[in-house]
Amino acid sequence: MEELSFEIVKVQGTHDELIAFVDNLVIGKAAFDKALFVYPIDHLEMRQGARIILKSKEDQATAAAAQLQKQS
Repeated sequence: MEELSFEIVKVQGTHDELIAFVDNLVIGKAAFDKALFVYPIDHLEMRQGARIILKSKEDQATAAAAQLQKQS
């Protein structure tokens, strides 16, 4: 089975801008950290295929669910 590569993307509505494409998890994490430095206010994600590994911002639904869980 072929291992999936990692993508660092800047999420822009229906269009995602590819920032980096790497095969190594450690290098991907470093690229994500550097992208956070370069694009501090943008929504960035590190993906492996359809799976989101890291993201820079929570969407409002996820944040609201986390807040409700804290209150319980």
